[in-house]
Amino acid sequence: MAPSLSSRIKVMANLDIVDRHRAQDGQIRHETEGRQVDIRVSTAETIWGEKVVLRLLDQGRTVISLDQLGLEADGYGTMSRLLRSPFGMLVVSGPTGSGKTTTLYAAIHALTRSARTSRPSRTRSSTRSRTSTRSRSARWPTCRSPTACEPSCARTPT
Repeated sequence: MAPSLSSRIKVMANLDIVDRHRAQDGQIRHETEGRQVDIRVSTAETIWGEKVVLRLLDQGRTVISLDQLGLEADGYGTMSRLLRSPFGMLVVSGPTGSGKTTTLYAAIHALTRSARTSRPSRTRSSTRSRTSTRSRSARWPTCRSPTACEPSCARTPT
């Protein structure tokens, strides 16, 4: 019964049902009792056969803030400092189910909250050159959605 159940779950998650020797990841979206539930599916080969792991993520759950993540004081301070930095990249890594997505959504929430409360008077990029008549926002498109970017958001000059 286990191989047929595994195959059914893999079909629902749009995974390759024939490939049982390679690890695969997918997801199933399901609505139950009026709430959206995201089911993350991970498969892996073991010596006893294929292992399938399901993780349930409630989409109706509110996004937690950075201070609720459980970071230590200097970790929280470093994360806040990095988020306030105008340049750079933040890399979040870890094993499956360790909270990478939760951390990133908390960071996005902190950024959008600070953007709503601050009101910049002039941006440095728009005053950089007196000969330039275009502001930076006209040359560099920005993402409007935290989950999906358009091809025009590839940070290339237009």
